[in-house]
Amino acid sequence: MKIYEVGGAVRDSLLSLEYHETDWVVVESSPQQMIELGFTPVGKNFP
Repeated sequence: MKIYEVGGAVRDSLLSLEYHETDWVVVESSPQQMIELGFTPVGKNFP
């Protein structure tokens, strides 16, 4: 499983700005494996 931080948090971090939410992309995993590892389904795009 590979997990990548993406989106505005990455941009804001590079610009030394404060950010309040983080988006993640997870690859090489199944929804069931992610749930077993403690991930919580959020929104329509889980996994």
